[in-house]
Amino acid sequence: MLNSSFIRALSILLGGITCGLVFKMDTDEEDDDVDIDSDLRIITSRSDTQSNESIHVNSDFYLTISKMYMGSFSKDILRACDLLKVDSDTQVLFFYSLLQFVTPRGSGFDASVNSSFKNNIIVTLIVSSGSINFLSSWFSRLCDNHFYNEVLVLVEEKNYKIDEGDDLWESAFSNKNELWWCTLYLLQELYSYLLFVSHDKDLFAPGRLDKDCYKSFVSFLKNFSIFIVLGGRSVSSSLVTKMKNPLFKNMLNSFQNNGRLSLKLLQQIYLRDLRMHLFDEEFWFLDSLNFDVNKVTPLLKMVENALELDLDDDDDDDDDSADIFSTQNDSRMAIKFGQHHQIDSVLILMHLPFMIPFEERADVFHHLINLDASSFMDFNSTKLYGLISRENVLFDAFESFSQATGAQFKGPLSIEFVNKFGEKEAGIDGGGLTKELLTAVVSAGFFNTEDNRSQNAGLKFFDNTTNYELYPDASYYLRLKYEQKHPELKSFPLQERSFYLQLMKFLGMIIGKCLYENVLIDVSFAPFFLSLWATHHSKSQSSFLGLRSYDTQQYRNSFDDLKGFDKELYDNLTKLISLSDEELDSLDLNFTTTEPIEVNGEQKMITLPLVPDGDNIRVKQQNKLQYIYSIAKFKLNQRIIVQSNYFLEGLFKVIKPHWLSLFNPYEIQTLISGGEKEIDIDDLKNNCELGGYSFENQTIKDLFDILREFDNVEKSKFLKFTTSSSKQPLLGFKELTPKFGIRWSGSDKSRLPTASTCVNLLKLPNYQNKQLLKEKLLYSINAEAGFDLS
Repeated sequence: MLNSSFIRALSILLGGITCGLVFKMDTDEEDDDVDIDSDLRIITSRSDTQSNESIHVNSDFYLTISKMYMGSFSKDILRACDLLKVDSDTQVLFFYSLLQFVTPRGSGFDASVNSSFKNNIIVTLIVSSGSINFLSSWFSRLCDNHFYNEVLVLVEEKNYKIDEGDDLWESAFSNKNELWWCTLYLLQELYSYLLFVSHDKDLFAPGRLDKDCYKSFVSFLKNFSIFIVLGGRSVSSSLVTKMKNPLFKNMLNSFQNNGRLSLKLLQQIYLRDLRMHLFDEEFWFLDSLNFDVNKVTPLLKMVENALELDLDDDDDDDDDSADIFSTQNDSRMAIKFGQHHQIDSVLILMHLPFMIPFEERADVFHHLINLDASSFMDFNSTKLYGLISRENVLFDAFESFSQATGAQFKGPLSIEFVNKFGEKEAGIDGGGLTKELLTAVVSAGFFNTEDNRSQNAGLKFFDNTTNYELYPDASYYLRLKYEQKHPELKSFPLQERSFYLQLMKFLGMIIGKCLYENVLIDVSFAPFFLSLWATHHSKSQSSFLGLRSYDTQQYRNSFDDLKGFDKELYDNLTKLISLSDEELDSLDLNFTTTEPIEVNGEQKMITLPLVPDGDNIRVKQQNKLQYIYSIAKFKLNQRIIVQSNYFLEGLFKVIKPHWLSLFNPYEIQTLISGGEKEIDIDDLKNNCELGGYSFENQTIKDLFDILREFDNVEKSKFLKFTTSSSKQPLLGFKELTPKFGIRWSGSDKSRLPTASTCVNLLKLPNYQNKQLLKEKLLYSINAEAGFDLS
């Protein structure tokens, strides 16, 4: 039986040896060939040097220590703490020390083992919290601190500096507050994991923080994150000067580690709150910032350089937010501009963009594109030329433009279309034919219609969720796995694989060009796919089947994202959470998934492990959360990761990844297809160009009166009829390129209104009769028969 003395002694022992320690195998072999029985060494991470000190230990020590990470041992510790009324500080020290002992660093076998150990501890804590309510006492410990309660005041007073020696400095960095930082770290790690594996209704289940405590915790994280971004560098600098004292070295590590975790966790909470709406929209905005796009615009080049510097730094750093404590960027900005409120705006834009209203960030996005275009545009350069058959749009466009550099593809294109009779169509590409090409390729490449399959050699690039939102088709990954299991079939030749992936890359280029040219398209992507876009991406050295991959730094998909992917699967997994041991045993589940796949025209099934040796791991109470998360990870990430990476590589040839890091996945969808607001007809009229008409003409007056009388559906149909998109541009019709136009097309009242969507042009007969105009217009927009090329 565990006693309180044993727990305290173990906690002190672990606390004394685990500050920044990690396991590492002592072997010169490649990671994939590492034997778990090899000797180990414990690595001491040092913040003042790039090297690591190591202590060599044998495999017996590894096996002994590994037992401490089994769920049963952690659960026994929690039960003993509950029965013996062990104080929360001892609990925190014990579990914090265990987590620090296996903090994953680097990649390969060692990081995988350490990550597994870490997950075991966190899952055990989450599962056990339902019956042993220790989170409340930990949270009370967190709240009972001057620093916790004063952080909000710091932000409200626009003060992000803590002077050494004052009460706030002492409450944050005195010796007695070392355990407070450990408590904050533990709670953040637990809730970061919990948000991935829980559904919305489970967030306030028994043993979790109740809604009031959760909202208090989020309020603290929000303000602490602001403090970290705007004042964290000065605090870090002060602590660095005291590094000779081990206390301040530990405090610096705790402060920085918690700061990075806060930024990461706050992003997760924010994304979750877009569904749950626990906070008003205004809660997330930093009103005291007084963000002004016009004032920030002169700093955009500095924003660009800073964002790219962060991206470069990420390549060599395991932590995605390490740069927030570097004073280098701030110093350069301060020297050049000397205006701190503008610098603050830039820093918030870089690290906490959701605290600035979406429309203002979208304006920054378009300014960044204009800045980029001005840096390489040469009006004397030769335009890329493409001869495109209307019977073979996707492959002709691929052949013409897929090998273009990003700079070339961003520039103006020269497009000629060939009709079904093999004749070149008349027309000079002043931008309209490029828009038509983009929308035609989107239609051919993203929608799985019978016509598209016949034109695209039977290839399918995108699938859709139960909500009809698009994501990369999983067939590529599944066919690859099937061939690995059945190499004798040779069902997926290398040449076909390469061609497919290059087409995926080209489709990414097309979407990037649409964003770059502000061409709205009627395509809805699944949020879990868009979450891969909304991030800093660093090119990693790791690979999957020899293909370059990207590391997601900001947004990660969670279990609740399955709801939009497959509602039935989501509901079944949700029910799994409440099943008893007997009910779980009766299902006979293991850590595998079975997927349908077409091989050589025949339907097959393939069973794949969700984790290594998943066939032999049964789903039980202690690992069911891991099972649920593994299913979500497989469905939303793993099956589509290779295809997604190639798509993103094409997208990022045109749109820089850090531009998209300003937005969440839902906002990126708005950039692609336009805003959800009701279409503003007066704004359309104010940004309209007439040909052969004046605004005093009765037909033009009647047209805009009719449009104002239309309901939302009819307005959307009219907009799609004339511009190919059913939504208005995000920042209004002034952003529409080319401008919306109305051209006189004669006085024959028997004719219908027609449109050239490639140039956003309505061709309107001069009816001089409002009722007749309305009838003809409704017929055209409902028949979708308005396109003709002049």
